[in-house]
This record gives sequence, C-alpha cells and structure tokens, in this order.
Amino acid sequence: MASQSAVVDHLSEAELFERWSDRWDHFLDDFSAASSSATVSERLRDKVKSGNAERAIAGGHEGREILELLQNARDAIPGDTDGGRVYVGVYDEGVLVANTGHPFDMFDPDVEDAVTMIGESSKGNSDQEIGHKGVGLKSILATGDAFEIWTRHESATNETLRVRLSRSYVTAALLSSLGYDTTGFDLRGAVSNEAIQSLTTASNADQRTEELTQDAREDIGKLPLFDFPVPLTTASGTDDPVADRASALLTGDVDEWYGDPFRTAVFVEYEDTEWRDLLEAFDIPLPESSDRGSAGRISRRRLTAKTRRVKR
Repeated sequence: MASQSAVVDHLSEAELFERWSDRWDHFLDDFSAASSSATVSERLRDKVKSGNAERAIAGGHEGREILELLQNARDAIPGDTDGGRVYVGVYDEGVLVANTGHPFDMFDPDVEDAVTMIGESSKGNSDQEIGHKGVGLKSILATGDAFEIWTRHESATNETLRVRLSRSYVTAALLSSLGYDTTGFDLRGAVSNEAIQSLTTASNADQRTEELTQDAREDIGKLPLFDFPVPLTTASGTDDPVADRASALLTGDVDEWYGDPFRTAVFVEYEDTEWRDLLEAFDIPLPESSDRGSAGRISRRRLTAKTRRVKR
C-alpha cells in the first residue's frame, strides 16, 4: 500500500502566541523577589543545560554557520521549480539571508519544536522548509548573539510574521521577577502580543532583599537563546535599517530589481547589545562561548551582499 503523507495540524497565530506565552508564564512563575540564590540555580538547571547544549552545537558547526543558513534557504525552494533566488546582505550589525521558497513555518508545531527545543527536528517530515534543521539554526551562535525571522505566511496578521530570538527579553523578565529594577532598559521592537508583552515587562522593582551569589548570576548568563521567542510588530524605522531592509525584501519595496518579493528573511545579529548591557549592569558574566567578543567572528563576515539564482 502506498504511504500517505501525514497531515500537519497548523496552529493559528493566536494558538502559536498562546503556546509561547504559556512557556514564558510557566518559566517565570518559579521565581520571585524572595527566591534565594540556591533556589534560582536549582530552578534554572534545565535551562542552563539547554543553553550549554546550544553553545555546544554551535561550537561543533563553527565555520559552517553561514553555509547552514544558505543551505536552509536553498532547501526552502521547491524542487519542482526551475529556480529560485537567495539574497545575502552583510551589514555592520549582522548577516541577512532571504529566499523565495516556502515560508519559515513556525505555525507548524514540528517546525516550532525544531527551532525552540534541543533534540527535536522536523527533518523527517520535509526537507523543503527553511526551519527543518533545528540543529543547523542553532549553529548561528558561533557567529551572532541574536536571531530574527521574517516570513510571509497566510496565518500571520497582515500575512507577515516577525519573531525575535534574543536573551535580552528573558533575562530582563527574570531579573524583574527576582526583584531587580530593569525598567531603564529599552528592548528591541514592539512586542505584538499583549500577554507576552506583559510577561516581558512585569516588574517587582527594588523588592530584592538578598543579593544573588556569583554562581546564580553565572546561571542567568547561561540561559538559552531559542527557548523564548518574542513576536514583534513588522514596523521598522530609521534606527533599525536591517529590519527596514527585511521588510522591504518581503514586500518588494526595493530600488533594485529582484523579481517577485522574497518569502522569508532571517537575520543573524553579531552582538545583542541589549542583552550584553543587561549582563554588564547586573554583574552577570557572559557565557564562555560569547566572551570572545566580535574579534573571533570577523573572518566569517567576509561575504558580499548579493542576489543569486539557485538552480535545482
């Protein structure tokens, strides 16, 4: 009997955001201004393991992370088409890779799991989705601190989903839950979901009575990047030229002729200044693999911004 492809139950945007807000809520609910340093370290144990695993994966792919992004972009282009296009833009802030293939389908629970979890992959389901290599995506930590996804998808509001993966949000939210004042730190973009917005900005400011030990601070610095996605509005401005470029590539609002608008753009940000500023302000050390600064990443930035046709 011929095998039949499994039907994937896609999430609505509301269901996807509820999945993320529940994850945020479940995590932050374990902490309060009264949490001792020992309690903080104990309750962060699993997240520290996830963060360490992400950094180990990145270390194992060091030198290949840009190739991983290009391969994922190529894999997103359907095999039954004559060709597709991949755009690579190199900026002072990071690397932007766009493609004309399938969307980055975060509304597929298998793809979402592959991106946000360790040991999960949707590779067995399809090799046509840019998000099918969760391990490959995690290799970007060898090049950058943060990661953004822009994709045109019929399930998204205004048909475009923008997701930012940055440890600045979860670090600020955790410190706030522990009674520290993080209100002076402006985080990137406007969060598009009210529930997640409230969780990332809730504050128990200045209620902390016992300073965290250095061990607990080190554990906070080791939080994973991919566990806590944050949906942002697609609005961009003069202070965010890369976001402006990603939006333009997806809408076709560019001066250059690239043909039809691109479907997906992913951005690897070399240094997440919001996250690093938070760590410095609260005397939290960088995790070991991030402590190299930008010097060790320069050789992997020598790409030329270009568009090319990919033959299948």
